[in-house]
Amino acid sequence: MRFRPVFYIINGWPNIEKTKEMVDNYVAHGVCALQFDMPSSDPSRESEFIQERMRSARNLYGSGYEVYMDALLEIRKKHPDLEIHLVLYPDVIDTIGLERFGDFCREIEVYSVLAMDPEIMRYLNGRGIATAAFIGYDTSEKAIELAKANDNQIVFLSNKNGRTEPRPGLTTWKERVAYIRKAGVKAPVFGVTGISTAEELNEVKQAGADGAYIGTIMMKLWDREPELWKTLDAFQQIAE
Repeated sequence: MRFRPVFYIINGWPNIEKTKEMVDNYVAHGVCALQFDMPSSDPSRESEFIQERMRSARNLYGSGYEVYMDALLEIRKKHPDLEIHLVLYPDVIDTIGLERFGDFCREIEVYSVLAMDPEIMRYLNGRGIATAAFIGYDTSEKAIELAKANDNQIVFLSNKNGRTEPRPGLTTWKERVAYIRKAGVKAPVFGVTGISTAEELNEVKQAGADGAYIGTIMMKLWDREPELWKTLDAFQQIAE
């Protein structure tokens, strides 16, 4: 598959109908991959922007998740070729139930799940559902070995984040992608963390990655749609 940016959407914000409308609009602009969350009761590791919008969705729809799952089922039916990625906190899966969640992933033909819990990841992998393995900016050998551990994974290759330092000779996207490939990582590799311009996205593409995750920079423009579509189209040109 071609190089693709994966754009993040807070499922249910400002409401479910807007989520589905914006998916249609993203697809109309050539987007082939989206990452959705389901609002957590404690998204403490997220930015304030995401926390506020998750709280808003939960205030609107309550603490259950059927409404978000139904929306994703509708999205899958309408867009059968869309690559769907999910990011979920453990409390979300605890509420849904692990077996039910696994069934749901198979039903919507999810591409990958960022589950943040090793036991959940092992269960999903056992059902043939890909989960995400992280390789940090320090490109540690331990993380590389974990990324090679099973076939039901994709790899998040992190950009600089202020908490870790790069290894000598592994400071650029190109150097790090080449290094982990030479080390035996065969899974799809996606650049993550702080990719906020088309130029930065192009660096990831030219490095030989399979794609990149784009966080909230597009969602912050949802109330300024002319600017949103101009920015999105610039990113999409890199994918072509």
